[in-house]
Amino acid sequence: MAFLPNSLNSSGNSSQLRRRQPLICVTHCCKMACLDVPHRCSGCGEKLYKLKSPAFYLPIPYVNGHKTTFSILVKPTNGSWHDCHEKDADFHVGISPRDAGGVSSYTSDGVIQELNGWEESLIVFNISNPECEMMWGKCLDQMSSEEKWSKYKYDENRYNCFDFALSLLTQVDESVKSFFGESPKLIPFSFNREEMRMRFVRRHVMPQVKIAANYHKLSVQVS
Repeated sequence: MAFLPNSLNSSGNSSQLRRRQPLICVTHCCKMACLDVPHRCSGCGEKLYKLKSPAFYLPIPYVNGHKTTFSILVKPTNGSWHDCHEKDADFHVGISPRDAGGVSSYTSDGVIQELNGWEESLIVFNISNPECEMMWGKCLDQMSSEEKWSKYKYDENRYNCFDFALSLLTQVDESVKSFFGESPKLIPFSFNREEMRMRFVRRHVMPQVKIAANYHKLSVQVS
């Protein structure tokens, strides 16, 4: 894979901005990732008249969580995504409401709602089922006021933001089944907490993190 920098601007601030632009992937005699379509192939030097496959965009994987609805979000617990992709990091899990705005999460302060701080997050789970959407806000509001999600119950390793998010999905499942007679099966149930967590991470979190890591790797090379 060849990485073609944008020669139009090389300032540090512009570099940071470009890292949040979609990347263009082109294949000629080699694979190229770039910010602008190049005139010539970096491998053979020929003009790019004929491509082995159509050029395509690699979209920005990060979203502004405050503009999302009905979603489970993740972001680095500390630092930026750059720090996260360069080394192992913990993730903080948030929940976007039925109306875009505040993102809810379970912390050492209990269930909180933040109006900022989730501007660069990944959507790892999203619902588009009308029945689930109807129950989402109700279940989230109910859980947010329950004693079992108070700050006194919080444990960084054993009872945290992940548990809150998984419990919401379970609660929505049960509410839809109770009201409509059939479960949407948002998440496979297990009495083993760690098993539920690992299934969710494997199926929903890691695929999105890998996509973001690939984008990060390429964007750093071309900036």
